[in-house]
Amino acid sequence: MLASLYNNANGRVADSFHWAHATAVKCEALTRRAAIAGDNSERFSDAFRRLFWVALIYEGDFVSEISITLPSGIARYEDVVPYPAPETPKQHKDFTMAQTTPEAEVTSPASTSFYRTEELVAFQISTNAAIRRFLNRVNSVVFDSKDQFRMTRTNYANWLLRITEDLWSYHGALYRNLPDFLLTSQPRRTPGQQLENASSPMTSGIIRVEELGNNPWNVLRLKGRYYAGQYIIHRPFIDLTGLFAGGMVTFTMVIILRVATMCTVFRDILPEDIEGAMFVGTRNLRRFSISVKEFEWHLSVLERLAASCKNKMSA
Repeated sequence: MLASLYNNANGRVADSFHWAHATAVKCEALTRRAAIAGDNSERFSDAFRRLFWVALIYEGDFVSEISITLPSGIARYEDVVPYPAPETPKQHKDFTMAQTTPEAEVTSPASTSFYRTEELVAFQISTNAAIRRFLNRVNSVVFDSKDQFRMTRTNYANWLLRITEDLWSYHGALYRNLPDFLLTSQPRRTPGQQLENASSPMTSGIIRVEELGNNPWNVLRLKGRYYAGQYIIHRPFIDLTGLFAGGMVTFTMVIILRVATMCTVFRDILPEDIEGAMFVGTRNLRRFSISVKEFEWHLSVLERLAASCKNKMSA
């Protein structure tokens, strides 16, 4: 996984995808073996949980946009492996006291800062994993290539508008409810600073992650996932808009060429393969009409115009 992250940082997309996929395959195999054994979720160490979800996140990012190899199948176990959760200070204190002498200090400022960082990392991984799982479901609902009926039914635009509104509402709520400390690189308060107008003391045993600022790269990654989610959810509308614009250009081109063949002044300068160009344009428009039903009217106009030109040339 480290090799994937390193290659990704250096812009080597193919190599990064290779190592992310290899890690996901190994995590999938280990999880499948543990699932067959039938043990409870405690069988997965926190280190493995982190590796599992980071591999799922990165492979999902690549697979959603690049189709090089088949997915590893790691997503099948997303309900089996829990999100990472660092051990609490009490757990660490109990473990340390069992392993060290009574005189050892187990609540030093360094160890407290370490736990705050650990909890921040756990929040970061679980939040990105939740967003990635949501985007995977968007891809399966909106971009399922096997569902050909979805693209050909007459109410596709209405269905797309309705499902996109629901997905967009959920995606916006997911982002708005992110903890503030994940979206800022500056600490919300300094260590030891108390909240103003607090009605009750803070619960003991809960690590104050607000005293840490998130890494700027992680902040940008979270915001990038938010805007990427906007694009993925609304991309079908961009595709439809592009098809409509391309179809209108094709329709106009074919009409101009067809009218030009009827004018004597243009016949000598038109290329010999003019009929082939009009045939290709009409064929493309017919393909566009599978998604944009309104192009059926434009096709009927081109057919009537072609028949009229043929009758005039034979007269």
